[in-house]
Amino acid sequence: HACSLLPPQVIYQGKSDKCHPKGIDFPDDWDITHSENHWSNGQTMTQWVEHILDPYVQGVRTKMNSPDQRGILIIDVFKAHQCSDFLDAVRDRNMEVVFVPASCTDDLQPLDVSGNKIFKTALGDCFSDWYSSQVVDALEAGVDLTTQVDLRLSVLKPLHANWLITAYDHLRDQRVALAAGWQKPGLNKCILDTRSSRITEEPDIEITRL
Repeated sequence: HACSLLPPQVIYQGKSDKCHPKGIDFPDDWDITHSENHWSNGQTMTQWVEHILDPYVQGVRTKMNSPDQRGILIIDVFKAHQCSDFLDAVRDRNMEVVFVPASCTDDLQPLDVSGNKIFKTALGDCFSDWYSSQVVDALEAGVDLTTQVDLRLSVLKPLHANWLITAYDHLRDQRVALAAGWQKPGLNKCILDTRSSRITEEPDIEITRL
């Protein structure tokens, strides 16, 4: 599954599902959750393994007809990524964790190399288009332009949720850019070199890119 983009986990700030935006038709394979400060933690990362990573890996193994195929998860050294419960959940699924050294994500982490900027730009474009439309509507209605556009959280949260879906769909279609995130750091070459150096008697193995 080269250049496949996994579904995201979206974390809202709060203590229950009540903090999630209302009336939003998120894709079924997204993981919509929450934490007290909207940051990832050990619990949300373990949930990500269960809801996002594991279904993807199992699907790839089934397609490859290789249920014992080992996987590699490349992640940065963010604190939540080093929680024992999260690491155990990954390793229990026959996967190895490879940490990108601190301050090296711009050069070595695939989505930081090519992908995240595309997503953030698309998200910003959604906001700019909406904000511009609010100004135009105000002008056409003769509203005093000194009145600010309503940027309350209750207004922006559902809008932002839909913008996330739009930006994700846009990034998912950028397969060349996603591939570049693996090629520029040399990860593609490492994978190919690993495959070519196998003992020929071993069964065919595909290293899945996550």
